[in-house]
Amino acid sequence: MDKNLVRATALATKSVIKDMIGWDLRVDGITTKKSPANQQIEMNVIITFNGQMSGAFILHCVEPVSAVIVSEMMGSPYEAGSADVKDAMGELLNMISGAVKNHYQSESDPFKISVPTVVVGTDFAVHVKVKHEDEIISLAFQHDGGGEIIGLKLILVSE
Repeated sequence: MDKNLVRATALATKSVIKDMIGWDLRVDGITTKKSPANQQIEMNVIITFNGQMSGAFILHCVEPVSAVIVSEMMGSPYEAGSADVKDAMGELLNMISGAVKNHYQSESDPFKISVPTVVVGTDFAVHVKVKHEDEIISLAFQHDGGGEIIGLKLILVSE
């Protein structure tokens, strides 16, 4: 795994969340293992990328946390599961993906990003076709001021 990309992803996530909602996040863990199925309604926002490197960013949290995040971002209450929450979470990952590119130390544009896709539900898995040598890094972020947990998966696929 490209350590600079992992570092850029962690920095970008922390800085965008701090700028947009004022939360101080700390990396609560980094793993390459698949996370267990969540029995709560979960929101996953997916942005794929390709260029010098290819893969996906997947931002995920339980649905009530997504409503809290968007309510903090917008300065007014939003209902979990609403179209506004889905759109705002997509834009949040879009900002994080753009910030990753800014934090990543590269002479040229390392990748182009797709538009966000939002998946909401329980007992599902987001599958990105990967080969054995491809890498999946999961970053868990904990809100220092509360119990909210936000996850971001970084998947790099080989060409």
